[in-house]
Amino acid sequence: MDFDSKYIFDEQGRVLILHGTNTADAKETVDGMPGPMGADDYIDRHIYNYGMNVVRLLAFWMRIEPEKGVFDDVYLTNLEKTVKRYTDKGMYVLIDFHQDLYSPSLSSSPIPNDNNGAPAWATYTDGLVPKKQPLSKIDWSLQHLDPATMAAFRNFFDYKKYPELQDHLIGAQVEVVRRLKDNPRVIGYDLFNEPFSGDICNTLDGSFQANQLSDFYQRAIDRIRGVDDKKYIFLEPQAVGPNQGLPGGLRPLKDPIQSAPRLVYAPHIYPLGVTAGMPYTLIDTVQIAAWADNRIKEMKATNMPMVVGEIGATETANINEYFDAAIGKFDELNSGFILWTNEEAGWSIEDRGGNICTKAASIVRPYPRTISGKPVKFSFVRGTGKFELTFKQDKDITAPTEIFVPELQYPNGWTLDIKGQSQRNCRWSFNGATQILSVYMDYSESEKTIRIMKK
Repeated sequence: MDFDSKYIFDEQGRVLILHGTNTADAKETVDGMPGPMGADDYIDRHIYNYGMNVVRLLAFWMRIEPEKGVFDDVYLTNLEKTVKRYTDKGMYVLIDFHQDLYSPSLSSSPIPNDNNGAPAWATYTDGLVPKKQPLSKIDWSLQHLDPATMAAFRNFFDYKKYPELQDHLIGAQVEVVRRLKDNPRVIGYDLFNEPFSGDICNTLDGSFQANQLSDFYQRAIDRIRGVDDKKYIFLEPQAVGPNQGLPGGLRPLKDPIQSAPRLVYAPHIYPLGVTAGMPYTLIDTVQIAAWADNRIKEMKATNMPMVVGEIGATETANINEYFDAAIGKFDELNSGFILWTNEEAGWSIEDRGGNICTKAASIVRPYPRTISGKPVKFSFVRGTGKFELTFKQDKDITAPTEIFVPELQYPNGWTLDIKGQSQRNCRWSFNGATQILSVYMDYSESEKTIRIMKK
């Protein structure tokens, strides 16, 4: 197989498309692991009913290293066990080193077990005390502008002044990597959730991403590669701006695995209106288009494939139009996506009673989980039920192309049409339990097209 940096691959060399969910409820639990939403039946529904093949599992620096230089073996052992529960079921796991407002010691969260971010000992606020506004009176994201929170972020990314902060976080990440590196279904590590500089000026002019953030990523990449040279490393741009469609600005980073670098661009998407619970409108459509245009430029500039680490919205008006538009763009970019989230009322694919939500009609969709070659394009039109995948076959891959074909989209069944391959050199099977269509083809140089339609 010739390496191509535009894609991520599975163990058999097939292009891998990831659809999944985040484990946000881990922020609230006593042990920092997924709660009821991590139960076996919940996981099984997401695999078999919704076609998800990845979970973005939140991990927290404050739980990994609660005391300076001391790793919590109980938490890390639980993390290993939780990862194994998912991977034993065939899911991939992406470890997300998560934070939102840098440290729970700065936040206004009423949650008694807020695991989200850095330990208090690694929170340098220049003596400033956070003004803990009740969450009901202020949008949580605006707390980034609290002077103490800004100071904590600013000091973390000031490596010249406080190198110990980044060194300790990277050390905690390396400890997690060391424990998980031998699990083949751990797809990789997301190094920093929604980075923020703590400085409005270098946030707006892009210099934070090109300098301090890229510098941090390069330090982490280099140290992680000393332990694990197999997994993918996922890198996010800053949240402010790129989440809403504006340009990112990471510089090209070096992976010590020169022959086959495994760095993945992992932006989030949160258009302002629909994210705030407003109906989906033309303004959101414009932001999605700008978001896609800028992500294409950044993928080319950094030579990385893309997986969208977060997309989410409440059950607002026209919500399925939003997800159709956004996921349609992801498909154009050969990008998977990971839904935010598994637990928040109105944001999950199902409610806490296990009832499927409105947005499932656009999220639970046919997609190529694995492709035995390089995709030319794939798309799905929900109204007609037309799914189409065109790809160029890889002669060295004997494993099948696998497509998730959900009953939700095809309640009366579906038809299959394959172009570019004679019938005698093609065979297929469908597993009704997993809703996976497996297509085997003998090699030929012509492009192959697999088309699925409603009956």
